[in-house]
Amino acid sequence: MNFWVPSRLMLAALLVCVTASALTLWMALDQPRLGLVLRPDTERDSVRIERVDPRGPARDLTAPADLVALAGADGRRLTLRPDDVVEESDYFDSYDRIAAFQVRQSALNDILHQPELTLEARAPDGTAATVTVSPAPRLPVHLPPPFWVQLFVGAGAFLISAWVWALRREDWGARMLVAAGLAIMLSSFSAAIYSTRELAMDGDLHRVLSALNHLGSLGFGCAMIALFLLYPRQLVRPALLWPLPVIVATWLAADISRLAPDPATGSQLPTLIEMLLIVICIGLQWRATRGDPRGRAALRWLGLAVIIGAGAFVATIITPVLIGGLPPLSQGYAFLFFLLIHAGVALGVSRYRLFELDEWAFRILYYTGALLLLLALDAALIFALHLEPGPSFGLALLAVAFGYLPLRDGLWRWAVARRKLGEDELFRSIVDVAFAATEQERAARWRGLLTRLFDPLEMLPAPEPVATVDVRQEGLELALPAMADAPALILRCPWGGRGLFGPSHLALARQLTTLMARIEQGRDAYDRGASEERRRIAADLHDDVGARLLTSLHRDGLDDTRETLRDVLTDIRAIASGLTGDRKPLAAVAADLRHETGQRLDGAGLDMEWRASGIEDGVLLDYPVYRNLIASHREMLSNAIRHARASRVSVELSRANGMLSLVVEDDGIGLDPDARRGNGLANLSRRIAGLGGEIAFPSCDSGTRIMLSLPLEQSA
Repeated sequence: MNFWVPSRLMLAALLVCVTASALTLWMALDQPRLGLVLRPDTERDSVRIERVDPRGPARDLTAPADLVALAGADGRRLTLRPDDVVEESDYFDSYDRIAAFQVRQSALNDILHQPELTLEARAPDGTAATVTVSPAPRLPVHLPPPFWVQLFVGAGAFLISAWVWALRREDWGARMLVAAGLAIMLSSFSAAIYSTRELAMDGDLHRVLSALNHLGSLGFGCAMIALFLLYPRQLVRPALLWPLPVIVATWLAADISRLAPDPATGSQLPTLIEMLLIVICIGLQWRATRGDPRGRAALRWLGLAVIIGAGAFVATIITPVLIGGLPPLSQGYAFLFFLLIHAGVALGVSRYRLFELDEWAFRILYYTGALLLLLALDAALIFALHLEPGPSFGLALLAVAFGYLPLRDGLWRWAVARRKLGEDELFRSIVDVAFAATEQERAARWRGLLTRLFDPLEMLPAPEPVATVDVRQEGLELALPAMADAPALILRCPWGGRGLFGPSHLALARQLTTLMARIEQGRDAYDRGASEERRRIAADLHDDVGARLLTSLHRDGLDDTRETLRDVLTDIRAIASGLTGDRKPLAAVAADLRHETGQRLDGAGLDMEWRASGIEDGVLLDYPVYRNLIASHREMLSNAIRHARASRVSVELSRANGMLSLVVEDDGIGLDPDARRGNGLANLSRRIAGLGGEIAFPSCDSGTRIMLSLPLEQSA
């Protein structure tokens, strides 16, 4: 059984994360609780009570006030100092101060663990108050928001990186990423325990947790440096990276042993150096990925995520301490920057979102700018105009919402700078391609449209047939099937080599080819219809008009010639009527047929018998139906007049069940076999078959009987 499958690796990572989270939560809850929110007041050298839980053990105290001292039932009493309630002891300027802080933490923790203790407080007006309380157990609802933020960030960073590593276990970039995620979890979980204590915890435990926090912070920087030395281009061999952890471990040992000159040098300075090295490695990768759009796009995303995330943490937490100040932001909330890093890095390394890098990068940059602007406005309103936090945040939010957000579209166009065709313009362009006059022009327009949409560095004929649109080479190439009289094409390096093809571009290309195929199908159907119509008109002119004019040349009498010319005019009017698409009533067609039959038979000295049924008004015939009905009837009647030697001709026209039937019968000598094989009846059979009808020559006792049937409605 192979253990190293992604599902098992993710399950193992989840178990590690759950176990670490449970241990962190247990250690945070294993602290006595008074129900107070305390803050250091360095100006007044006191510990300020900001809020009192009305249902907590110290509910008899009031806020605001100063918490002056704690006294245990065993007689021990400690006067509180502002250092006792600081969030992070790394902000102290000396290791001695840290050591004294941890000793006092142990002493305060001992008093807090007694069944009863006395709290001494002083109101702003100087009134003293003393209350005796019994510390209560801490519950999850009592943990402050920074604890949950750090727990969420640590778990999220580790699980995201573990997910990438599980999928790409052999990739050195993924290995460094999971190492960074583990380091973040170690750093944030340990900080969550000691930075969110209410007043005090065991000093030795605090020292261990602080050392783990430093190990995680420096380990994250070490892993990130290694990551950018290996990804997207391998700048050094992995085996040559061993000096990195050795240097970091040595520095960390000096810090934990308090051999460094001061805490800033021991813990803050190496973090800043690691950040600078990360930026240098990103610069080296930028140079190494010249001419490699895929690597450059990956680096753009990774570099942006790390510089924004780690850079923001260094700028808000590390740098102020190094210059002797205090961070303007709670360390607990600042850990959110690391989650931003891992979310972005994970997507970039896994390449699942690599194809959308530019848009994602801009969105992250845009919303990060909105967040920073919101925080800056909020701080300015509080410190410059002395507004309360609530109104200040509301005004800052309104300013960002109505001032910054409307600029989004303009900033987007300025940053992304990729012109996209609107739907109407895209449709017109496709139609222009499909209806180009020649095949060469159509292929040229198709290539031009692809250039306008994707601006590839290269557009080459595909070496082999392409069945469907596809993105290849991890976004470097877009393969398109043969279209618009152009061969199958390969588009390489879109947008002048400054990007990659992504899912949205794949969807656009599929939409483009689908629409083009449908328009070409419609154009081909139109061409076929036009060609068929031209062929039909030519046949009508040749078979009917031409034949009648030719016949008139051989007529001796002027009356016969005039009669023929009238028939020719009738045919021309019928053809013209067909070109306009007009439909003709069946009753009118039947009347014309009867009139023409009577004139021709009378002229030939033959008797006529006419029968009709179902020929009422309201039934309209399409041009092909009535035109071929008339032509067929004339041919059948001509055979009877010229070859049958008949004395009588009967015609029966009827309509039933959507079919039109015509029967012509004479009492002559019968159908000559040579006449059945002649062009006249052959053309007649072709006409009827072309309309989906049938023609039959049933046997009869005397004479000739011809039956034909036509469907009234013609399919498109």
